[in-house]
Amino acid sequence: DDVFGSAPPSPGADRTVHQPTDPSDIPRLRSTHVTNGYREGISASKSTHIQEGFDEGYALGAELGLRVGWCMGVLRGVLHAVSSSHSNTSATPSVPAAENAKLTSSITRESVQQIIQDAEEALTIQALFGKDFFGEDGIWLYDVPGQESGDEGSVTFALIADAHPLLTRWMTTIREVA
Repeated sequence: DDVFGSAPPSPGADRTVHQPTDPSDIPRLRSTHVTNGYREGISASKSTHIQEGFDEGYALGAELGLRVGWCMGVLRGVLHAVSSSHSNTSATPSVPAAENAKLTSSITRESVQQIIQDAEEALTIQALFGKDFFGEDGIWLYDVPGQESGDEGSVTFALIADAHPLLTRWMTTIREVA
């Protein structure tokens, strides 16, 4: 037989190629290590980034929640004042009689109750954090004073909450009612 395989095989030669009966463990081990490394990398990345995202989202949510609470509190205060002025035919001690008459004629208990109902429907978490106001990455899509300067530290969560279009609309409405 020729060493290089150029000669024809010998008539009685055994041409069976013997494969090792135990396959190499290298591909299996490589696959196991790659999978484990991937899992560890994802786990480490999640714990870091999820916590950062939670911390940031929590602080912004708290600022937005404060403003929603202010809106609802003022509206309930107005409802209480209107209810008191309607049930009390005489002037409220802190409000002159002429002013009290003007208040009771322009705002009714029912209109304030309707405004409260509208506010409760409009100022939900889903609406505040909806795709109209925040992108998939959690960044606000509306203009915030100071963001054009490029200084990341100048934009605070309080400024972001104050500039939220839905909240600014409701705060303006509530100031008009109050």
